[in-house]
Amino acid sequence: MLGYRAELKGQRRRATLLSITAVLGACVGSSLLLLTPGKLFESMVPWLVAFASLALLAQPWLRKLIGGEADERTSPMVYAGVFAGGCYGAYFNGGMGVVLLTVLGLFLHDNLHRVNAVRAVLSLVVSSVSVVAFSLFGPVEWRAAAVIAPASLAGGFLGTRLARLMPAKVLRGVVVAFGLGVAVALALH
Repeated sequence: MLGYRAELKGQRRRATLLSITAVLGACVGSSLLLLTPGKLFESMVPWLVAFASLALLAQPWLRKLIGGEADERTSPMVYAGVFAGGCYGAYFNGGMGVVLLTVLGLFLHDNLHRVNAVRAVLSLVVSSVSVVAFSLFGPVEWRAAAVIAPASLAGGFLGTRLARLMPAKVLRGVVVAFGLGVAVALALH
């Protein structure tokens, strides 16, 4: 998220409202993970990630069908999508960024890099909610968390720097290819 400071300028209200929605979704997703068996959802995850990746690929065409015009108010559907993305991300973090970027890209009329900056904020919000929930109520392998947390932060910072160097079409292609790769890996796991 820090790597996208420039792209976040002028988006405080948007990021704040969507973050509130993401927190609500993350609370539901965290509760589901803590209270239910995960076998059915785990079997659906590769399909969800693949769907989100293909939707991101088709996003320019889908936006023309359902997104409206740039001067219209933000669609309420973006809030429903961010809520669902928050549930998904707190329940199973894999591919959450692709899911959120797809939802935001469909309903926010802005440059892909600015949309990706908001996605980074929402990913941090969802991950923070799930970390707090699992720290308080779930079993945590703290030695693994001590390695994963700083590595994730460093990867997020370096990833945003790399993404900023790419034209929007290249960034979209990289995210789609990565998302489909994750979907295949999850399906084979």
